[in-house]
Amino acid sequence: MNNIFAECFLPLKDPRIDRTKKHYLLDIIAISICGILSGAENWEEIEDFGKGMKTSLNNFWIYLMAYHHMIRYLVCFLF
Repeated sequence: MNNIFAECFLPLKDPRIDRTKKHYLLDIIAISICGILSGAENWEEIEDFGKGMKTSLNNFWIYLMAYHHMIRYLVCFLF
């Protein structure tokens, strides 16, 4: 992962309980940003983007796609 990206977002505190974490916080943020830059206009479209890019994203991240409700919860809580 790009060091600049990690430097910007690593300080964010993950609001989830440890036992409920299935996805890395930085992965969810990165997929959300990429989805929005690709034209996604809502949480379901961000989820669809992530699922559609699964093969490509596997080259960069350990990939487990979060559902749109988890993406929405985390992004709204953090920002």
